[in-house]
Amino acid sequence: MATIIINFGTPEPFRFKEPSLNEDFEARLRGKAYVSEYDTTLYKTEDDLIKAVRSNIVNITEESLASWPSNDIMSSKKEDLLNSFFKAAYEKMGIKAEFAVESFVLTEESNKRYQNKKGNALFGMFPGMNPANQPKLSDLQPEEHGPVVEICSDYSSHGMAMGSDTSGREVVRWQEDGTVLIEISDRRYGKETYEKHLAGIDASEKLRKYVKESHIAEMAQVKPIPNPFQMTDYSSSSHITFTFLDGGVMVSRRLDCGSCWNLQQKTIGKIRDLIKECIDTGKCLEKTETGNDTNTTIPGIMGATNQGMKIKVPGAWTCSCNQENTGKFCVNCGSPKPSGKWKCPTCNTENEGRFCSGCGAAKP
Repeated sequence: MATIIINFGTPEPFRFKEPSLNEDFEARLRGKAYVSEYDTTLYKTEDDLIKAVRSNIVNITEESLASWPSNDIMSSKKEDLLNSFFKAAYEKMGIKAEFAVESFVLTEESNKRYQNKKGNALFGMFPGMNPANQPKLSDLQPEEHGPVVEICSDYSSHGMAMGSDTSGREVVRWQEDGTVLIEISDRRYGKETYEKHLAGIDASEKLRKYVKESHIAEMAQVKPIPNPFQMTDYSSSSHITFTFLDGGVMVSRRLDCGSCWNLQQKTIGKIRDLIKECIDTGKCLEKTETGNDTNTTIPGIMGATNQGMKIKVPGAWTCSCNQENTGKFCVNCGSPKPSGKWKCPTCNTENEGRFCSGCGAAKP
């Protein structure tokens, strides 16, 4: 069967105890389940399957956190561990799937208490992570821009194990006819998926308004605050590029998602939530999947799988500045997308391929 991708999340926060502090906190998580097989006697339809995955995620999360193998949940590789807990729990329910937890975030109130408990010693070692020492918008140079016309989110992760790399891109693009299209490409577990969505009208307007009011351009002036806990056997990169239309000129600003600037992280989280709302309230126009049908996990390496070729976004083109783009203009330098047509110097026939259709001459 073809892999079924199910988005899951916890709209209402769940509660767990942080063993190192002996105190309860509340958090939310979201992610995806990649179902490769399920018991059709238990789940008659795909809707039954989706309901089973989503309705049990909170209970399984709470049970997993209650039996955590270490005494420090928040500082552990919690996403990877939860992925393995989910896989085992759902397999007992007749659902064979790989899981990818994309975010695990404390509620605002819990985060304040957690920072107060853990922060004092940490801030002494790493002053840059102390909110009191982080940049303030009032200290930055104000920037005024036109409406955002494209939001491009790129992410990748690289492990030491062969085949453990993942990558993807999410592009939100405002069209000239007023519609908003969202293209999502993702590579993981040996598969490449591509989706195209027509965004919900109200949600896309909320997204555009939030970008305008959230001082994205000012945030981009700040050099990313590095994470002092970077793992040596694993690396990841994630950034979002915003393209604005200023009087006919494309202007881009980029935010590094790995920065420890609290305000920037909160802003990025809100933008991602709004993009998800655009998808959920819109319409899926296209969905394709290519690659290896088997999710072959490398023994001893959690989450490492056999991967295919580097994903290529349909319609993508590379600018002369080496920036890959999907829109009509380069998000890095603003150059227009070059025409794919060429004229044969021998017979003057206009062509699009590598050889002339009139005389067979090679493209110069």
